[in-house]
Amino acid sequence: MGSLVFPADRWCNLVFLGHGAQGWHGRQRQTAGRTGTCSACCCGLDAHGVWARLARKMASGSLGVMSDPSVSVVMGVYNGAADLERTLESVLAQEEVDLEFVVVDDGSTDATPSILEQYARRDPRLHVLSQANAGLTSALIRGCDYARGEFIARQDAGGDLSLPGRFAQQLLRLRLRQDCVLVSTGTRMVGPSEEFLFDAVLTEADLRNGLATLQVPGIRGPCHGSVMFRADAYRRVGGYRHPFIVAQDMDLWLRLAERGEMTALSEVLYRSRQSAGGISHRMGSRQFEFGELAVEAARCRRAGQPEPPLPEGRWTPTKENGRSRRSEVAHFHYFVGSCVAARDPQLARQHFVKALRARPLHLRALLRLLRPRGYRNDAE
Repeated sequence: MGSLVFPADRWCNLVFLGHGAQGWHGRQRQTAGRTGTCSACCCGLDAHGVWARLARKMASGSLGVMSDPSVSVVMGVYNGAADLERTLESVLAQEEVDLEFVVVDDGSTDATPSILEQYARRDPRLHVLSQANAGLTSALIRGCDYARGEFIARQDAGGDLSLPGRFAQQLLRLRLRQDCVLVSTGTRMVGPSEEFLFDAVLTEADLRNGLATLQVPGIRGPCHGSVMFRADAYRRVGGYRHPFIVAQDMDLWLRLAERGEMTALSEVLYRSRQSAGGISHRMGSRQFEFGELAVEAARCRRAGQPEPPLPEGRWTPTKENGRSRRSEVAHFHYFVGSCVAARDPQLARQHFVKALRARPLHLRALLRLLRPRGYRNDAE
């Protein structure tokens, strides 16, 4: 096979753990001349590293068709072209794990299909499935049905990234803990402009207690995109279920918890970007509704009773009136502003202003803007 040539000015879009007190690098970094090293910091990142490793594997024939990958990474995407390359590279760059990457294109109308096609031609580990727009649950069901790995790892689109070492560490934990059906990892939450919001890190006890609390609100599970679970356990409990057009993750976690233990890595190995268009912010009321349904079904199962009737689960594109959409945007910007207020008051004020522009009667945002500079209330 001929040699592969990659452009020297390729952008390195991966987010890696930072060094020392600097913490994380969250910005794009351009290669510096012919050296291919990162010019934005002292990390010495080889921006061609991902592609050079891929070229060597393809040239040696070691990247051929895999019969039984250890891990199947499953992702659904709808009109996610803007951030898709970063997400794909963060998964395909993972080392020390034999994986396949199953991506279900849920009827995208932007450049998503062409980006997926380009990457699939370069890397045979990427398997692209296409379907008419049917929602995330349908996409995940199809992707997990296709998966051939002993373990299934989730990955979300929308700017989410798997950080170096994620899958290798999760795989090792599940190999060592045969009693566990699922492992999560710490998740760094960032805002729409990559601003740090908070780290969501659960312990094994947090997972156990959070899913034992059969109350909404109150119940707590891992970040959906951060988990890896045993494929056989997933299939034994019935997998994702069509009726749960949202909160499909909570429904699955509750059923998996009835089959085995869950464990968690304390390291932050996943990055989730929050946006006003994300499901958790855009469909908050429906999340609550279906979360209650998942909890009620779990109560019935654990009492030895039949589950309550589940809805037909027909997914339709969300149709929101202008008022509800503005309210969701306002709540999102208030949430982001509250997360960054202690560290960056100026940025927080910008988000509170955006909240008021979307919903002028958002009283909490107004009160935060009226506070004297330097005021802090850690109870909020």
